[in-house]
Amino acid sequence: MSAQKYDYKTAAKTLVYLIETKVNVNRLINIKTLDEALYKKSMQADMRLNEEPKEEWIREGTIKRNQIWLPKIISKTKEGSCFIAVGLGHLQYKTGLIALLRGKGYKVTSIKLNKIK
Repeated sequence: MSAQKYDYKTAAKTLVYLIETKVNVNRLINIKTLDEALYKKSMQADMRLNEEPKEEWIREGTIKRNQIWLPKIISKTKEGSCFIAVGLGHLQYKTGLIALLRGKGYKVTSIKLNKIK
């Protein structure tokens, strides 16, 4: 197994563990460094699922990566339960993973994560 593949699996397992055990995030990071207003704004971003991206950097890199990832994501979902994390830019627009997966017949819904106190 390559080191890169191992690192992704380890990161995914760690995230699942943190979620399942309800670890107090304050013990892991200094929560005071989090710009909560910016975080909330990013989480409420318009997904623009009916639009094409206008930004050149999205067209140049993100669209290509989404096309490469799509069959890998579909393959992983067929293996069973899986956790997939990507940046917001990979979810937006007609070319984003949400629209691409829905186009392949998948039901993609958002989930709300509760703030850990």
